Amino acid sequence: MRKRLFISTILVLCAAAVVCICYRTGFPVSLFNAETKITTTDVSDKIQNTDKEIIARSGLLPMRDINDVILNSELIIIGTVDEILESKWTAPEISSGILQTDIVIDVDEVLFGEPSIGDQITLRINKGEDEYTISLDEWTPDFTVGEQSLLFLKRDDSGHRTNEDYYVLSAIEQAKYIPQGDGTAVCEFENKTVDLDELPGLIEDLYEQNPNIREEQAAERQRIKEENAELFGE
Repeated sequence: MRKRLFISTILVLCAAAVVCICYRTGFPVSLFNAETKITTTDVSDKIQNTDKEIIARSGLLPMRDINDVILNSELIIIGTVDEILESKWTAPEISSGILQTDIVIDVDEVLFGEPSIGDQITLRINKGEDEYTISLDEWTPDFTVGEQSLLFLKRDDSGHRTNEDYYVLSAIEQAKYIPQGDGTAVCEFENKTVDLDELPGLIEDLYEQNPNIREEQAAERQRIKEENAELFGE
């Protein structure tokens, strides 16, 4: 009994010594009990062997050219993923709730919109994973910590929007391009290419030619809402 007590005392003293050394040398003590950080939203490798419920969404999406994507965007940036937060449900008590994931992005370059270089913005996507569920979306691109991309974003105008400060993809699968290091960026899904040197001029020209685009888009959303109310009673 005394021997066990002696060993336990030695272990406690050793642990205290390690903590003391860490503080003195600047070594992060939090590494000893740090939670595993999420490094990517890609969970496709988990769905083959899991007890979690799998929710998979797919369907047909309208084809858009780069002009449509630009005019539908309120923010166009080149940014780097800094952090991926834990997924959460829009409304857990409602059967139509969506599992969403927030992605914190460092703004490296602003091509259109309000934030400045060095700011952080939050991008919300409709896919993710929690303790009981894996939610997939065929057309929503994935993000990885440290990854840089050209992003076309807008404020959420869906029925799941909240008062939080975040953006969503303005054209879903066509809203993320990967810079290639040669002055171009490529869309993962459509294999389309944009010239990063020409893009700022194209953005400026389009908005000069369409000065009332936001009012027109708002009117179109209202028209669709009214039509849906007549058809579905919503």
